[in-house]
Amino acid sequence: MNDHKTNITQRNRANDFPKYKKADFFLLAMILIIAAAIFILYHHDDAGKSDGGLHVEVRVAGKRILSLPLHTDCEKEIVNDFGTNRLVIRDGKARIIEADCPDKLCVYQKAIARPGETLICLPHQLVVEVVGDAPPDLDSISN
Repeated sequence: MNDHKTNITQRNRANDFPKYKKADFFLLAMILIIAAAIFILYHHDDAGKSDGGLHVEVRVAGKRILSLPLHTDCEKEIVNDFGTNRLVIRDGKARIIEADCPDKLCVYQKAIARPGETLICLPHQLVVEVVGDAPPDLDSISN
């Protein structure tokens, strides 16, 4: 009698676990493949954006004097008749870290990385602008 109870308990435990069919494994594999494809496309798209033709144009008194890719880290000293500025490009962002102008407002501006953003030093007549293929991001939408 005791063997019969044990046998029934073992059968009930076996029925507690779902039985998977080939279609279940196929569905799971398809979900994983789609998730991996989305992951790869998303990260591939990000890699393309970092090199997506974005560069920094430096103009003094309205004349373009320098163009630098935004994806390459570098440091340039910009010397002109009006003064000296030090431009740094690091991690896909450009900023002025040093200037000999009296107010140094250009040094306190945030780093720029999106098309259309600018750094300006009025005393030195310097404009640094991010330009490229990517459309500018929207900051906000108003009606």
